[in-house]
Amino acid sequence: SPRIFEVFLERLQRLHPDLQAKDCAFVDDKEENVAAAVMLGFQGVHYDARKAAPGDLQKALQAVGLVLTS
Repeated sequence: SPRIFEVFLERLQRLHPDLQAKDCAFVDDKEENVAAAVMLGFQGVHYDARKAAPGDLQKALQAVGLVLTS
C-alpha cells in the first residue's frame, strides 16, 4: 500500500524537514512494492538477492544516482 511510504516520509521529515521523496531510495524484491514507492516520488530499485550477482545492488543504486561508500 502506498500509505506506508507516506507515513515513512512523514516520519523522516520530522527529523529532516527539507527531505523530499525524491531524496529517498526504496529497495525491494517485489516489483509492486517498488512501483508503489516510485508513484510517490521515491527512487525505486527492484532487487532480488536470490537472483543477483555480486555487485548488482551497487550497480542498480548507481543507476538511480546513489553511490555507496565504505
